[in-house]
Amino acid sequence: MDKLKIVNVCVLFSKNNKIGSKFISRLTKHLNNKKSITPSHVALLIENRWVFESTFEKGIKITPFSTWSSCGNEIVHLHYLGEYKYHTIKTLYRSLGGRKYDWLGVIYLGIKIALNKLFGCPIGNKNLLENPNKYFCTEVLEYFINKDLSMTSPVELMVYLLEADNENKNA
Repeated sequence: MDKLKIVNVCVLFSKNNKIGSKFISRLTKHLNNKKSITPSHVALLIENRWVFESTFEKGIKITPFSTWSSCGNEIVHLHYLGEYKYHTIKTLYRSLGGRKYDWLGVIYLGIKIALNKLFGCPIGNKNLLENPNKYFCTEVLEYFINKDLSMTSPVELMVYLLEADNENKNA
């Protein structure tokens, strides 16, 4: 039965009042030419009930949406990704659930974004410190976007998805 069940999946862009969230939003604001609010985090929202994400504290986990939203998280943008087989989501979580946060990968990305902001240096598209067995928030979505996101901030992913939507509407 689970193999046939279809679930709606959205990309959830968010921020909160924690220091890390404020830092990420400020650091990446210059990359946001489409929205006035800059997200600091991205996750998958499944059936408006479950949040599939990678966090600093726990790495990859699934949290009930009610718990996630009661922790001071504010949704900045919600992007409908599509319908997926429940079995696909469940299998993906079984293979990734519990994996650690990619601290070195996110630090490398942060340094490259800071150099871009301060000196105009290119961010690049290869994360030299990425660990293929650890994930920061945007990397979890690689399985759905079919794109290497190891050098992509939440705001860049949001802009990318909005631009893709506009191209599809104009096609």
